[in-house]
Amino acid sequence: MFIGLANGILGFGYALFSIPAGVLGGRYGYRRMMTIGASICTAMSALLPVALFLSGDLQKIWLIAAYGLYGIAGALVPVNGVPFIMESSTDKERDHLFAFMSAAPAVAGFAGSVVGGLLPRFFELISKYSLGNPHPFAYSLWAVPIMYVLILVAIRTTTRVKRVSNTYNLLRSTRPPYGIFAIFAFIVLLRGTLYFSVTAFLNVYLDTVFHTPTPVIGMIAAFGRLAAVPGALSAPLLVSRWRRHRPVLIIATLLCAAGLPVSLIARIPAITFSLIAIGAMSGALEAIFLVYSQKIIAAEYRGLMSGSIALAAGAGYAATMYGGGFIIEKLGFRPLYLLCCGLVLASALIFFVFFGGKKACSLRALANA
Repeated sequence: MFIGLANGILGFGYALFSIPAGVLGGRYGYRRMMTIGASICTAMSALLPVALFLSGDLQKIWLIAAYGLYGIAGALVPVNGVPFIMESSTDKERDHLFAFMSAAPAVAGFAGSVVGGLLPRFFELISKYSLGNPHPFAYSLWAVPIMYVLILVAIRTTTRVKRVSNTYNLLRSTRPPYGIFAIFAFIVLLRGTLYFSVTAFLNVYLDTVFHTPTPVIGMIAAFGRLAAVPGALSAPLLVSRWRRHRPVLIIATLLCAAGLPVSLIARIPAITFSLIAIGAMSGALEAIFLVYSQKIIAAEYRGLMSGSIALAAGAGYAATMYGGGFIIEKLGFRPLYLLCCGLVLASALIFFVFFGGKKACSLRALANA
């Protein structure tokens, strides 16, 4: 139960601070907030393993405090990274940069899984502790602050960018367009449920229903995560071929279709195909949608838009975890996946209503220009 509480504090801190992180970036500079966030994450990730040398309530308080601050500071980097890239790149560079940005988490997650599996064994060999003790795992966690130091170095090698007034001025107003934020956030919340449900509950589904061996489950999950890489990298090609709103609609529809095999066909090949297709479509959709959401809004509100989307993604993940567990218990896995397909389709319809129809030409022109 304590593990769930600690992880919940981490996610809650990230979601809670997403919008304030964007506001602070817009006020004091995106690069500065990224530097502060990465610095705090470096300190917290270095202090986290110190809990190994504590005991009792002090250990629990230490872990919860470190996780909470880690989650809050962790929001500063990705939330401000999106508008920072927008302001430091040209139109020709932007789609490619966001494609790499969307592909990076999949590669990092795969590499992290590999390194995270090897490091405890390494520390087992060079220390007197076996894997039955927490020490090899705690020592492995000190690799995390090293990664954050590299992030800090990368941030510091960039230069401050002067904010350029957004040329798409139809949404410019004396106050933030909260309605637009809400629409985009709701679309992201609905769209993410399918990816979250399939990736989070896949191992349980394959294990309990099909009794699939653990190595096979790991291989299927790895292919699904890595599929986001070619999907994201294909985004610039899709945008160059069609106007920006059209790929969003097409890929969102294909994402819904990709979830149907896992929802309707109780066969491992169908499940594997679904997972790979969902990963690829999600990667492409995220890369295109991030640029779309930033281009449609005035420059001074880009941080707030980025924070709103991050909050929605976190809320979608939490809702999928809690609601998905309840649905699985009452109805099973396949009804959950079918419901999530419907939510993805609903997100595509909402996007079409506001940005795809003839009445949305003025809004669509902001992101297509």
